[in-house]
Parts: sequence; structure tokens; C-alpha cells
Amino acid sequence: IRAQAALDGLKGANEDEQGLPFVGRSGQLLDLYLDVIDLDRSKYYICNIVKCRPPENRDPLPEEQAACLKEHVRSLRAHVKELSAKSYDKLVEHNIGYVLMFVPSEAAYMSAISADPALPLDAYKSHVILINPGNLLMALQLAYNLWQSSLREQNVSQIYESAEKIHKKFVTFAQNFVKIGNGLSQLSATYEEASKQLSTGRGNIVSQLEGWKKKGLVPRTEIPKELIEE
Repeated sequence: IRAQAALDGLKGANEDEQGLPFVGRSGQLLDLYLDVIDLDRSKYYICNIVKCRPPENRDPLPEEQAACLKEHVRSLRAHVKELSAKSYDKLVEHNIGYVLMFVPSEAAYMSAISADPALPLDAYKSHVILINPGNLLMALQLAYNLWQSSLREQNVSQIYESAEKIHKKFVTFAQNFVKIGNGLSQLSATYEEASKQLSTGRGNIVSQLEGWKKKGLVPRTEIPKELIEE
């Protein structure tokens, strides 16, 4: 059977009558849940698995109820232990650290809790939270909100990380900018000092050379006029 996933659940009179799984009230509830999480029922394999069911769907005897309830509680505890051992919470980063275990029947959930009141707390200690049809939508919404909050925290962390990198680059640039400014200032001061020695200062080289020309020196090349005019 090619399907993205398999779903199983309890079998009742509607399923017996039509020969199909999840066609009664449970099917309507399943369709609602699948619609909420945007899943197409046709892409999933749906079947019925019933562990304790009297012949011809008759009411169970008291001793049958007690035996099935004991097995039901044992099965739930075994599944909690199995989920806890697989450490699903460690497979996804930034998770809340708990696995949601869905019990698809409200009656099955309440019967188990009545028979074993410590079951939810023991499961919680194993980082497994029991969910039933009565609180599934609330749990899904809570998980969605926590996931969105985690994503926002990641975005904020990335923004701070990016800002830190930009700040570091800016500090490096500013340090180099100051060095360039200091270098230009030093270069300008050196230029001014050299200019005085060459043409603007008292007893500069250009004035002395021009003085030699007045005394009869006839050079083959001329000093640039810009330096003489200074």
C-alpha cells in the first residue's frame, strides 16, 4: 500500500455496517482534525484495529471490561516508555523538550486515567504529554504558538548576530579611517614644511636660484612658474 502515513482507530457499528474504517462519528472527527492541519484523507491509509471487542458488538461482561482495561493501561504505559526512549525531542533544535502522545478516543483516555490516575504525571516525567480529542486542537495551537515564538527568537538572535558583525566591521573601518586621516594630516604638515623649504619660506631654494640668475647665471631649464609666483 502506497501512502504517506497510516491511521488506525476503534471499530464500531457504523464501520461494521459499511465495511469501511472511520465512517461514523469518529470519521467525522478525523475529517475535522485532518482539515485543521491541512491533510488530504485520500493520501493516507486508514484502518481499524480493535484489541478487545465482544462478538457481534455486544456489551462486554464486567470481567472482560476489567481485563481489557488493565491491558489498555499497560499498553499506554508501554507506548509512553517507547516514546521516551526514542528521544524524539532531541531530533529537532529549539524544541520544548516534550513529545505529544495522542489517544484518539476520549472514552479510552478517560478510562485509562480513571484506572491509573498517576499515568499523566508519570508520562510527563518521561517528557511525554498525553493528548486526547478534547484538548488536541488546543495542544496543536499551543505547539504552533511555541514554534512561532521559537522562530521569532531565532530571528532576533540572527539579527543580533548580524548587527554584531556589522558593528565589528564598522569599528575596523573607523580605525582605518582615523589612520588615513592622521596620515593625511601628517602628510599635509610634511608637505607644508617641504613647500617652505622649496619656495615659500625665508631663504628657500627657489629664491636663491632666482637670485643667481640675477647675478648672471643662465640655466638651460626654467623653474616652474607656480613655484616662482609663490
